Amino acid sequence: MRTFQQLLDPRVLTASYASIQSIIDYELTNMFYVNTSDYLTDDFELIHYPAVNTPAPMNIRGAEARVLAPQGGTKRYGTMFHAFNEIPMPADAFRALREAESFSLQQKGAQSLERIQEEFDIRQKLLKEAVIACIVTFGRVNFDGDGNLLIPSVNPTDGVVTDASGTVISADFEVANSHRGRLTDATDGAIIDKLWTQSDARIERQLEDLKYRARKQNVPEPTEIIVHSLSKKWLRDNAEFRHWARESQVVPDRILKGNFVEDLFGFNWHFIGGTYQTSDGTTRDLIPQSQAVICPKPGNGWTRAS
Repeated sequence: MRTFQQLLDPRVLTASYASIQSIIDYELTNMFYVNTSDYLTDDFELIHYPAVNTPAPMNIRGAEARVLAPQGGTKRYGTMFHAFNEIPMPADAFRALREAESFSLQQKGAQSLERIQEEFDIRQKLLKEAVIACIVTFGRVNFDGDGNLLIPSVNPTDGVVTDASGTVISADFEVANSHRGRLTDATDGAIIDKLWTQSDARIERQLEDLKYRARKQNVPEPTEIIVHSLSKKWLRDNAEFRHWARESQVVPDRILKGNFVEDLFGFNWHFIGGTYQTSDGTTRDLIPQSQAVICPKPGNGWTRAS
């Protein structure tokens, strides 16, 4: 049996904190922060090798072998996001925990410490969820001088991202502007010729064009669409979706129940309605209601969690 002094040992309290089960479902963390790799440094270097899509040349029997140059890689440098925080524990809770003559006081002290640990745990996990949300929606993460997360802005037409006012640290994931906004390419023009909020938007055609462009650019084909849960309303109003539902003999509302729809227009749709509160009390959506994140399945060769 442990003594009170042993229970209050920092190593025991740390293990107690780590064992707390979160009561919140962190959907983006569960989706992107998988199969993590550990590094013994905050700074690291990755080398990206694009997929091979050039056929080998033909040759004539008896001729010398053609010399093929190995495909080179591209270096990427990264720095870990770092969180180091502490939270004071109330002295009254420790005094109650040490009260050998009163089990009820010990219980109250333990409950008070557990509540604070749970709050601390949730805030740390919310930080990871909010950072992942910024990465996938903006390709950039902004922090102010106090370590508070700020929201950059993105131009809905040309995809240009601007740091938020007050940004001290800006982590840019170098997403090309042509991969945001209306997805405008110099050769093929804009894929998003109509916003999905318009009932006559040809969503399926846009998504087919996006897959074709991915193949042309030699990158993994997108299969996942992440949108705000309220985006279901414009899907219900979309003429193309309603035609698909009628031909499939399904009720649109039945298809759109829950947070996940499989193989709609050839994509898996994730509806996320999570929010968090900024330091000034403003409530932010994890996935903005005006955006859709379209990407390959996370961890399928194009992401790595560290």
